[in-house]
Amino acid sequence: MIRSVAALAAVGVVFALTPIAAAQEDVTPKFSLGGEVFPHASEFTATIEEGTCPGGPTSLTSPGFATFDLATLRGRFADVQGPFAAYLECKGTSAQGVVRYRLDKPQPPVPPFDGRFLDKEVYAPGETIKVQVTGYSFCPTAESNGFVAPISLPNNPGGSAHGEGKATGTPGTYEATVHCYKNQTFVNTFTVKAPPTTPTTSTTPPAAPTAKPKPPIVKPKGAPQTGGGGTA
Repeated sequence: MIRSVAALAAVGVVFALTPIAAAQEDVTPKFSLGGEVFPHASEFTATIEEGTCPGGPTSLTSPGFATFDLATLRGRFADVQGPFAAYLECKGTSAQGVVRYRLDKPQPPVPPFDGRFLDKEVYAPGETIKVQVTGYSFCPTAESNGFVAPISLPNNPGGSAHGEGKATGTPGTYEATVHCYKNQTFVNTFTVKAPPTTPTTSTTPPAAPTAKPKPPIVKPKGAPQTGGGGTA
């Protein structure tokens, strides 16, 4: 009989503690801003997951917000760039919901790649050559006998690659080739023009004019001499 009473007492303690433990477990608010990366200064709408904000939201704040209306859950991002976090607080729970996101400036649209990767068609000897390939990945180098050396093309986010090199000093018409992933090859033709020629000027002073020879002076011959006469 004593054991039965003790057992019942123990069960009563378990039932008494269970509601207390449940009351101490706070619900963590969960929400979304509609993505993870947004253009700066753009508008957004927050969505709160049902059942995670028991008494309704009391605040939704972030350093990346320019404005936010808690009643409509609509706002506008600030005109800044970088990573940010938004924090949601609700009635009925002390837990805080957190969402991390990033604001970036929108990138200008990339024109369709027509196969032309050289910036010009004619270069002067030793001039800088710019190479850009868009929409294709893993195009490590551009090669040509018209380059001083192969031009390295580091791959950038968005499937574009660009680099710079120098034109050879030998005038002529050349082909440049870029090999990309999956055997994609592009060939461009360009010309290295000859440097302009400048007329040469002589630094030797002109020769002095030659004097004309003077004609010889001819003296006229006189009358023949007569001998002296005698006295009579």
